[in-house]
Amino acid sequence: MKQRKNTIAMVCTLACANTALYGLPYMKNQFYNILLEVLNLTHTQLSTLFSIYDSICMAAYLLGGLLTDMFSVKKIMISALVLSGALHLYVVSVPGYPGLCIVFGLLAVTSVLMFYPASMKTLTYLGGKSKKGEVFGTYIAIIDILGMVIVGAGLLILMLTKENGLVYKTILILYGLLHFIAAFMIYKLFHEPEKTKEEDQIKWSEVMKIFTNRKVWGVIIIIFCNYLMMAAMTYIIPYLSDVCKIGEQEILIISILRINILAIVASYFAGKLADKIGSAIKLMEITFLMSAVLIIGLLARPYMAVSNLLIVVLVLVITFVITSAKSVNLVTISEIGIPQKYMGTAIGVVSFVGYSPDAFFYSVAGISIDTYQINGYQIIFAIFLICAIAGLIASRILVKSKGNQE
Repeated sequence: MKQRKNTIAMVCTLACANTALYGLPYMKNQFYNILLEVLNLTHTQLSTLFSIYDSICMAAYLLGGLLTDMFSVKKIMISALVLSGALHLYVVSVPGYPGLCIVFGLLAVTSVLMFYPASMKTLTYLGGKSKKGEVFGTYIAIIDILGMVIVGAGLLILMLTKENGLVYKTILILYGLLHFIAAFMIYKLFHEPEKTKEEDQIKWSEVMKIFTNRKVWGVIIIIFCNYLMMAAMTYIIPYLSDVCKIGEQEILIISILRINILAIVASYFAGKLADKIGSAIKLMEITFLMSAVLIIGLLARPYMAVSNLLIVVLVLVITFVITSAKSVNLVTISEIGIPQKYMGTAIGVVSFVGYSPDAFFYSVAGISIDTYQINGYQIIFAIFLICAIAGLIASRILVKSKGNQE
């Protein structure tokens, strides 16, 4: 019982740490205009800051995995939190543009190079053999809840005071303090498993095998497809507005259901279900199949009478399904026989390619809509369908290979 309580506390702590570390870079999602005004930047300058962050993040996925396998994950995570916390509090003073460029570059180092692979490896360890789904699902759900609370606090302050500067400083101070609280909790709670002399030695020949491992590439395809499908659903709100002609008030309600409520429920549900059926890969297979069937409903809309109510229901169900898959997709790495001491490297390799849609998909989608208008959405949904089928095939192959081993 004590061990379980410690596990739950550590999962909550890591979720707090994740929320804090990605605080400033992710403020663009809800507070873009506030950042623009308070930091006194042009759209080009602010976009450049995010480009600096994203570019360093891509390289950091690979290097961070190796770093995690070579050094203490506890020390790495605490160092990342202390440095990032100091950076968040520094930005409260509204530094100039050159200083912000350095800050965003360093935030990519702390959040992705240092913390991300170390935290994922820690979550894999905390989940043990039978609770990985629950651990990852709970972790994602808590991140969504914390994000909603902090954003809600910012919006409340904005409504009460109309002071953009106060909203900016309050949120950054909250993120900054959360860093140090999480660092202290990791220091107190996390007992890093001791390594034997043999486990402490990294064999580079074994590391290189990860890059050519067929099962690792199967997991990469699964995560790449799931992540691209999540990105494709970003355009569902303009689709509902432009194509279905649904009003702003109704769209706001749908957005809250999709981004907040469904995400929290789906994450926890998926974690429990993955543990119950004994395989996150099997759950991914089921979600890809369901997603392929459901997206056909959106693709069919121009050719048959489909009510807006049915479209909204399809959108919400699709969101639930692919969000469920996203919350446990990294659990699949632990099911393909990668030794724990090389788990950080495997997570880095998988994340580098699996999350690469961030680098190109939004440009493709934007060009499709600008060029083909309503038909542009059909192209996005067709890409979604292709990914669902590819993910389904990759999942089926991995499920069969796992069954043959057993």
